[in-house]
Amino acid sequence: MNKRACEREPSGLVVKFSIDGNMCYGIIKNVSERGMCIETGSCPPCESTFKLRIHSGKDHLEIPVKVRRKEKADRFYDIMGVEFVKPTKKILQFIDSIKSAF
Repeated sequence: MNKRACEREPSGLVVKFSIDGNMCYGIIKNVSERGMCIETGSCPPCESTFKLRIHSGKDHLEIPVKVRRKEKADRFYDIMGVEFVKPTKKILQFIDSIKSAF
């Protein structure tokens, strides 16, 4: 039995985001209609909101997200689960393009 509300698709796209004025980078591990899992060396606190920047083909997407969970490996948080804040049609089209790639 699958407990997930939405199907997740694997990805390897690079994302950028700014935390306290510092540019941070991560790799999207998987994505769904509601959010994504990102591997990064910079995990902001849960409930933080910010914009992810993704270069997709000719487009640059800015996606508002909220941190919902973090995972710790060894002593450091290196994975965060983010939820889309009011996903737009363009964001949903981006997710569909990832699904069609696999």
